[in-house]
Amino acid sequence: MNLNKLKPDWKVVKFGDVVKNANLVERDIEGSGIERIVGLEHIDPENVHIRRWHSPEDGTSFTRKFVPGQTLFGKRRAYQRKVAFAEFEGICSGDILTFETKDSKALLPELLPFICQTDAFFDYALSTSAGSLSPRTSWKALKNFEFSLPPLDEQKRIAEILWAADEAEYRLHETYYNLADIEKKELIRVLEGGLTNAARKILRAKSLFQTQWINRAIPMDWKLRELREVIVEAKSGFASGDRSNDGLVQLRMNNVSRRCQPSWDELTRIPVTPEEYSSYLLVKGDILFNNTNSEDLVGKSFLFEEYTEPVVFSNHFTRLRVDADQIVPDYCALWIKRGFWIGLFQRRCQRWIGQAAVQQDNLLSLQILLPTLDEQQRIVDYFRQINSKFNEIENHIQILRNIRKSLTNKLLPSEGDSHV
Repeated sequence: MNLNKLKPDWKVVKFGDVVKNANLVERDIEGSGIERIVGLEHIDPENVHIRRWHSPEDGTSFTRKFVPGQTLFGKRRAYQRKVAFAEFEGICSGDILTFETKDSKALLPELLPFICQTDAFFDYALSTSAGSLSPRTSWKALKNFEFSLPPLDEQKRIAEILWAADEAEYRLHETYYNLADIEKKELIRVLEGGLTNAARKILRAKSLFQTQWINRAIPMDWKLRELREVIVEAKSGFASGDRSNDGLVQLRMNNVSRRCQPSWDELTRIPVTPEEYSSYLLVKGDILFNNTNSEDLVGKSFLFEEYTEPVVFSNHFTRLRVDADQIVPDYCALWIKRGFWIGLFQRRCQRWIGQAAVQQDNLLSLQILLPTLDEQQRIVDYFRQINSKFNEIENHIQILRNIRKSLTNKLLPSEGDSHV
């Protein structure tokens, strides 16, 4: 620390001097009445609010308890910048540290999550992480992190500013999630019966979750097909434990979001042979179906449009190429997205400990309602308009996030910075 830069009344402290790792244990989850189980996958990067969780009914091996007012920090892969402020009671993964202030008159609990979001704290967490594939830091290391702490009245002022900035971002996130609910409902409605109230016919077809045959009313010119009838290729990817900075990008499970959009933030590069290149190269119009994942994530998928360089895919995906004379690739991708969102693949997957899979034949045997090609394109265009709204909101969220991040680092500066 550059002590000469300290503002009067500020002091340099070690993290462990004012913060403790609560590390509460709850072994009787059922008897405790706790209703929320939080894993690292439920904490969004650079977002202090937890919006997703598992139910104890789903089962868990976690025992670490957290309570409102604590700060949760993802110690595994700290570069993901996962920090959350607990607003409810729950159980969390062992890869999440639970921080609380030792004395609220020395450090405000509501300021703690922002201290953990500073670049200085993340840099320190990364520098103390060990492990190649899944690096982790530890409380033993983090407690020695040094930072400058303002007096209590200054802490209150800073906390008010940062929570106000967070509130603006939070409201945009609410708009985003409301739009996601609308998109989901529209996807179910439109892929069941089209964009308009067209004349319908009664057909013997499989039910929504394809568990039984029922009478269904569908538009007159729609057809029933098995997915295999409109697919010209279904190919599983390949595994590779090798890494190469000069290698090709290989898409993996983490490269698909819950909204079934590609994520290019964390890319794995591997050496690829000419045979692998020709066999597994993605081209525009390919659909990647995530055949293996955790039970709630199996089946997430996306339509590959393009990337700035060649891309291949791992064995956790099945690549689907469609018969363009029968189905528009974008429409097929929408239909698979709908299946993921309603839990179709979760219901049909095979389960192992900590993992689930949808076998290729199981996927290809699914029944799909097929509009005319013109109607498929109209449906695709309709959902593209909705997706453009998502893009607008995401851009605004990123702007506000950058502002909040800048404020956090300015108001809680690292070594060498002056104080506001």
